[in-house]
Amino acid sequence: MHGNEIIIVNQIALDGTYDLINKNEDELKKRFSASFLNDVKNKLDIAIKAGLEAYDAVSGVLANNDGAYIFKMSEGGLYSCLWDAWSTLNTGFDVDVLRIPLYQESIEICNYLMVNPYEISSPSSFAVVVRYGGIYDEILELVHKNGLDITVKRVGILTNKKAKRLLNSDEVRFLDKPKNLK
Repeated sequence: MHGNEIIIVNQIALDGTYDLINKNEDELKKRFSASFLNDVKNKLDIAIKAGLEAYDAVSGVLANNDGAYIFKMSEGGLYSCLWDAWSTLNTGFDVDVLRIPLYQESIEICNYLMVNPYEISSPSSFAVVVRYGGIYDEILELVHKNGLDITVKRVGILTNKKAKRLLNSDEVRFLDKPKNLK
């Protein structure tokens, strides 16, 4: 299993950012314009719908591939998703956090509200674990063939160690058990 690649489909933190805007609109208007927030909500809405469609399409392709796994980014977001992958597959991973697809608008809104974008719900985003060089191109082609304008990105690999490593340039951090799982 080590050497398999971890692929993220869609930007992370979409649904959580959308919810944050709806629940904190008055507070956010102290920092951001109403038109900015509306534009962001429209952008997120389109991406969320595309991600849900992509999940169905990619699930169908993975059903015919042994050793392929799919993990949704529900409660707890990306970090919980990675933790689920680690506990299911019983192997470590190296993930390059600089490759994780995340809208700048999500970062700004989360930062303003002091919320970690890697820990918020995003069920319209998901991680796929497949053999290296396996079906990455097929997934990419599938989402674009279906007219889905979403990101498909290789972000990491499974390792033969137990460490859950998050790499950021020269910095290495280890993923702790996410708060929602404690």
